[in-house]
Amino acid sequence: MVRRIMQRPSIIELVRAVRLVAATVGVTEATYCFEGRIAVPLAAGWSLVLSSDDAGRIRVEACHSGRVRATMWCLVGDDDRLAELASAAEREAAALVA
Repeated sequence: MVRRIMQRPSIIELVRAVRLVAATVGVTEATYCFEGRIAVPLAAGWSLVLSSDDAGRIRVEACHSGRVRATMWCLVGDDDRLAELASAAEREAAALVA
């Protein structure tokens, strides 16, 4: 698929990214969807919140108890990077809980 790089990801692309993150961290449902932000739960109050960002990117925020602790980005379609971001965030959350 050819796309303009400055175009915001569509809701379909965002949902695809959420499904990939959820599968990577081993969860089956999101905790909330609000104003274009979808949260995938991690351990002990941590979550990854995905949203569409400018320049064809998905914004991935690592949140704890509702507060953003880190922000990362991934180009739409870069499944390897997105999976690595999710895995790294899951490992970090588990380490902080231990």
